[in-house]
Amino acid sequence: MAEGETAEVGFIGNEGMVGSLQLLGSAPLSTQCMMQLAGSGLKISFAVLQSAFDTSEEIRKRILEFVQEQTITVAQIAGCNRLHGAEKRLIRWLLMAQDRGAQRRPRIYPRVSFGDDWDASNDGDDPGGAVCK
Repeated sequence: MAEGETAEVGFIGNEGMVGSLQLLGSAPLSTQCMMQLAGSGLKISFAVLQSAFDTSEEIRKRILEFVQEQTITVAQIAGCNRLHGAEKRLIRWLLMAQDRGAQRRPRIYPRVSFGDDWDASNDGDDPGGAVCK
């Protein structure tokens, strides 16, 4: 951003990969990647990944499916950041973190349950809210 501010625009867990957009073309990207949760990742050189993307229909299909899913997620995050207050953005972040980390390690986040009258589209101070147990 112009004055050095940052904003979360994506959330990738064990379901995806960083660098998939570079496979689609040479346009420069203005984003950075950082790990926010404890864990590990795998690393592959871009040249090897590009070769696999170009030669394997299965790998290409899976990466393109992920790019499509990530595009939808980015749109949802942008909407959430614009329409909801900090509490609901935190709820979204916790749920995404729990979901994307669930397959590799035991649940490390509290179970989140929602009040009966909680509505994800409501950006006011609804009485239901979310309750972490």
